[in-house]
Amino acid sequence: MKVFTYDTATGSKSEQIADIQPPCGLRSLKLAKCRLPSARSGTQWAVATAAEDKSNNPIEFDQAVCFCLGQFTAGTDTHWQWYVLLPQD
Repeated sequence: MKVFTYDTATGSKSEQIADIQPPCGLRSLKLAKCRLPSARSGTQWAVATAAEDKSNNPIEFDQAVCFCLGQFTAGTDTHWQWYVLLPQD
């Protein structure tokens, strides 16, 4: 899965900085928020402050990053699910 830098001030992704296995656990411990990209049909964004791989090891970056978990379908609704992973303080 491709990981990109993310600018929390402008709500935009930038250059690819890593390629990791998809996370198995994502959560927002403090209900964190940041500026997200403008809503586009077929794309949903969420914020996480913690992520783990399939071995429950933390996935951490020293800057805000974003990645797409893939395309999800429920009934007739289909969307691409993106996450912003914020660094922990």
